[in-house]
Amino acid sequence: MQIKNKSLMKLSILLVSVITASAPAINANIPVLAKAFPTVPLTQVELLTTIPSFFLMIALLVSNLIAKQIGLKQTVMIGVTLTAIAGLSPIIINNFWALMASRAIFGFGVGLFNSLLVMIISHFFEGSERARTIGLQSTFEGLGGVLVTFIAGQLVQINWHMSFWLTPLRFLP
Repeated sequence: MQIKNKSLMKLSILLVSVITASAPAINANIPVLAKAFPTVPLTQVELLTTIPSFFLMIALLVSNLIAKQIGLKQTVMIGVTLTAIAGLSPIIINNFWALMASRAIFGFGVGLFNSLLVMIISHFFEGSERARTIGLQSTFEGLGGVLVTFIAGQLVQINWHMSFWLTPLRFLP
């Protein structure tokens, strides 16, 4: 299949890939979140870092079915939108259970597009360009996780809400 601007598509795929490994970036927040929510048991506060992965797995199971119904692009766009909204909402949330819900939605959003990225690459690219793009996608995923975790660790020193400002930065070129 021909596309008009493969470079722009490749850049979009790589930027979205940065998000896929960013869910655990709030690990540095756990001690600060435990202090912010002193009535919540520590084990529940720690769930904030793992709940996105659980919902990511659920979304992975249904993302292909959703993509067949509404299309790859629309599924990825819904996933990115859910991820952006749920990723930014902790900036203003002060309720633990609302924070937990936002992390679950964040994970589900990531799961909607995570597995579809390789499918999109395989659909639009061939040969060595496909292999190179898949390699870059994997690299951006790993680098994104490292970079976002580092920055979140720095921002949490200001306050726990600040580290969630990283969500819009993940979408900028």
